[in-house]
Amino acid sequence: MTSWVMHFVHDRNTANDPAYNINEGEDTPFFPFHEDHASRSRFEQWEWADDDYCLEPDAEAFSVLLKIISDGHIRSGWSFRNDRPTIYGPRSACCFTEMPLYGLIEYAKQRSREYVGAYAIGLLKQEFFAAGGRPVIYGLSGPHNEISKPLRLPPHYSWPRKLDPSCGIAEQEQYRYVAMNLDPKRPIDWSHEREWRWADSDDACSCPGLPVWLKGEPVKFTQIMIVVPSDREAHRVLELLKQYHDAGAHNCGHEYRHKALLGTRILSLEQLAAIPSTADPTNLRLEDLPSNSLKSFDQPEATPELIAAVKSALAEAHIAAEAAVESFLLTARYVDGGKFVADACGWADLVICDSQSPVVSALIALGETTVIGGIGYRVSDFGRHGRSKDQALSVAEAGVTAASQVMKERFPGVEFDVRTMWD
Repeated sequence: MTSWVMHFVHDRNTANDPAYNINEGEDTPFFPFHEDHASRSRFEQWEWADDDYCLEPDAEAFSVLLKIISDGHIRSGWSFRNDRPTIYGPRSACCFTEMPLYGLIEYAKQRSREYVGAYAIGLLKQEFFAAGGRPVIYGLSGPHNEISKPLRLPPHYSWPRKLDPSCGIAEQEQYRYVAMNLDPKRPIDWSHEREWRWADSDDACSCPGLPVWLKGEPVKFTQIMIVVPSDREAHRVLELLKQYHDAGAHNCGHEYRHKALLGTRILSLEQLAAIPSTADPTNLRLEDLPSNSLKSFDQPEATPELIAAVKSALAEAHIAAEAAVESFLLTARYVDGGKFVADACGWADLVICDSQSPVVSALIALGETTVIGGIGYRVSDFGRHGRSKDQALSVAEAGVTAASQVMKERFPGVEFDVRTMWD
């Protein structure tokens, strides 16, 4: 039996986001990931990445999942409830639930009956332990006592919370503590979750969380499982993983670890719930699952014939783009004595949206695509036909639109899009 620990991804909730409340609706600056300012200052670049990504404060779980993949790490936190963290100690932590594969299948079937979505990232328990993950400590042998300490962040936030030394848990291990009380008058019992947690105890990671897909980190995983409710969402995740694999790095600068991306599999609950009840769930392994319920991104090879066809289509598209620009300039409205087209300056590019298409492989083989993580695949440079004549956005867009029509006609099964940007 393969055992996993699962990090479930939820909708963002501003009520439990101290950074959002402290900054009156703004996500940055971060709420501290560490009590010590010097220890947390290394995360400044991730504030810039968050600003660039612009995730909505009330984003749904799937959008949060895509952001985690883009970041390459699971962001640690304090699990605030009623303005108080439920993570103790000086460091934030990532929370997981221990779950064997058969438990996930039963969970999928239950979710299917309830029509409730679920998103999760799974790691092998053995690798998670090697990375520093540990099971939580439920309750204390003696009374629960906390250290009273003046607060340095807005007075209504009781942070950080630390146990008194009399409790017997060292400060470095307090992130593992979960309060427990089986007294029926005031019961607190979360033991059914079989929770595990991870914190950067050595302050060795360059990201504010658990690095899953990032390069150059002290933590490495060989197998990652991403769980989504539907096949449609599974396809979207696979497209994103392929894009980051081909790009090697994100537009914001962080690099991805190829082996981790290649070792990532997608489980669709839509398919998982359909596993026959006759199968013995307790002995089921990942390799026993039907191939349509366990997916990795495709890396198709481009045949010489396809490469030749793409090369020919690109040449035709460039001719069409040049002609479209010349035609547009004949009827455009000019300013400044006829020197410039009356429009804002800008850029236009043709992008291909199907990262797993063999056409992408052909474009890569020809050196006719630029892959930027978080941006996508730019096809050739059709915008240059407009830029060489005028800086107006509409001029560049005219050429790229004509090129797009050619590519769509030559490859009707591939999704192309015209992307524009003001300068």
